[in-house]
Amino acid sequence: MDDVSAGYAVGDIVPAPYFHGVFPEGLEKTAFDDPFSAEGWIDHCRYAAKRLGIKGSSYLGRPESSRLDLNLGNMRDCLRRPRLAAKRLLGRASCPRYLLPIAAMIRDVHLRRGRVSLLDVGGGFGVSFFELLRVIDRGALANLSYDILDNEPNCLLGRCIFADYEVKPTFASDLHSLREHYDIVVLVGTLQYLPDWKKDVANFSDLAGIHFYIARTPIAAAGFSTVQFICPAYGTHAKRNLGSTRINVVGVADLRHIMSSRSWHTSFEFMDADYSSQFARLPQPQRDASYYTMGWRRAAQT
Repeated sequence: MDDVSAGYAVGDIVPAPYFHGVFPEGLEKTAFDDPFSAEGWIDHCRYAAKRLGIKGSSYLGRPESSRLDLNLGNMRDCLRRPRLAAKRLLGRASCPRYLLPIAAMIRDVHLRRGRVSLLDVGGGFGVSFFELLRVIDRGALANLSYDILDNEPNCLLGRCIFADYEVKPTFASDLHSLREHYDIVVLVGTLQYLPDWKKDVANFSDLAGIHFYIARTPIAAAGFSTVQFICPAYGTHAKRNLGSTRINVVGVADLRHIMSSRSWHTSFEFMDADYSSQFARLPQPQRDASYYTMGWRRAAQT
């Protein structure tokens, strides 16, 4: 609590880790900044997109790309970004592990229905979409509708970055512009930032017809709230505070109860990363949190 009361001004360099204080309840009444709409965050996103080479990889968004086209494109990517390529060669998959279940869900729905609709809640400028392009079946890609819900600055950036892609995400910053139904709904690194996560996870799961997926959300035995200072890892604002926001560490029993009460059955779950080091400033009982990857299937689906 002392760290929170002392505070950090926007623009300050904040020493990691960036999580401060424990708030069992009432934090929803506290006013917070909107760091994910700040120019510093969008600059960080532009830097990330350039680092990943998204604009130069539009061949990935062409369903008719041959295996030779893809291999040649991957070779060009390795030459442009040797450090990133080396990391992937040292045991990493062609896309992050936590995204591979989404690729499997896309293939499952495509085999069943011949087309796929997916909503990526909090998908930013489309980095998950881009990473998935390396592992999505070309036939499924040709029949994929991929919608991203995020704030307008991220949507504007995403529309620009993917302008030359044949298959590209549709960006929306308004809930009312979404479809009434999706085959798949995913929340990657998002659920913890939703003001009322219990209500929101129920509402978003109602939009999904076959698969629902949560990843990169800190989950613990008992839920609580804390404060995070948003400090980009790179870009012109690297390590500088863009503002504070509330995050909710999700109680696993509460999450399972909400999903089962809405006719969802767990299809898989696994720990993606230990998150306790990120909560080193918090009291010991609240440090035992992990990034969990969890997938559900509708009870009526076989």
